[in-house]
Amino acid sequence: MSERRKIRVSKELFLELVDSGSVTLEDLRGKFKCNGFEDKEHGSAIIFSGEVYATVWIGVNNVSLMVNKEEIKSFRFLMQQV
Repeated sequence: MSERRKIRVSKELFLELVDSGSVTLEDLRGKFKCNGFEDKEHGSAIIFSGEVYATVWIGVNNVSLMVNKEEIKSFRFLMQQV
């Protein structure tokens, strides 16, 4: 995957995606003050915070984390270590 499909996000946003599974583009602009997703084409991308990476799907109205329920505990643990 090329560098243009990688997006650095805050730890807060990463944890929000882990907890909710999806964030609207409006929340990204307002609540999280993150504009890195708007200029990306729809489809999969990689987000990272520190040394923790995850795959997300950039849709028309939202960004969704592409992990299963079993992986959520692992992400929470890793984020506490970073």
